[in-house]
Amino acid sequence: AWIITTPDETQWIKGGGPKKIQSAYRSEVGGLVGIAVCLTSLSSHLNHTEPPITTACDGLSALKKVHATKEMVKPSWKHVDLLTGLINLFENLPMKARLEHVLGHQDDVGRPLTLLERINVRMDSTAKTIALTHPKSQTKQLAGITLGYGTVTIAGTLICSRTT
Repeated sequence: AWIITTPDETQWIKGGGPKKIQSAYRSEVGGLVGIAVCLTSLSSHLNHTEPPITTACDGLSALKKVHATKEMVKPSWKHVDLLTGLINLFENLPMKARLEHVLGHQDDVGRPLTLLERINVRMDSTAKTIALTHPKSQTKQLAGITLGYGTVTIAGTLICSRTT
């Protein structure tokens, strides 16, 4: 699951993906893709001179892939279909994004949580809800992704994907 929120958490946009082809890593990459797609869509309404937008993720290895280049992509990468889209989206993001790793599962540490920790706990809960309530057979190809290896779908049914 992913979210874009105001610092006071009063306004937000959030989303998530289907459980059928999910794993912990794919969920983190998918969340970063969701954020990048949404930011790209909203870019004409955002002030690009403001400080960078903070993009946080508790999946450090997924977060590190944002900085990969097209030349670094290997077909053997797990979830290369999403990773190529992620790299392309962040490379062409019309504003600066500051990437930050946030520790996951901080809801039981016994201290007040930071903004990013609170948001991360909220997204963990959202992801669980999505996994438990959404149909498991639906998947959609990312529109507008021109780089690399994608998933193959026919009439909305996943045929193949480089997920392992």
